Amino acid sequence: MTERRDSIGRVDLRALDAAPDMERDEAVMRAVMKRIVATAQRDLELARLLRLRRAMLAMAAVLAALAVGIAREIPRGVGETAVSAVAGWIAAGHVPSNGELLAALQETDR
Repeated sequence: MTERRDSIGRVDLRALDAAPDMERDEAVMRAVMKRIVATAQRDLELARLLRLRRAMLAMAAVLAALAVGIAREIPRGVGETAVSAVAGWIAAGHVPSNGELLAALQETDR
């Protein structure tokens, strides 16, 4: 034998113990139950979203129809001066001042 006896250290054999450990069993059961409850809650939330899917799609369709209706009511030419001003600033590489921005936006209200 070339090993020294004290270099091995102690070997923990408690995992092989056949005696019941109530605390360990309770901890395992709590962890399992916590995972089951979390999975059940996630499944309930998914089921609720699936039930509401038709209502959400109907609301989205109504909002889209309203947006199209509002867009058709805006008269042509409104805001074109502001758009052309911004396009000119971009082409020239100009950073507008607050006054220039305010003047361009006020023209869109007319």
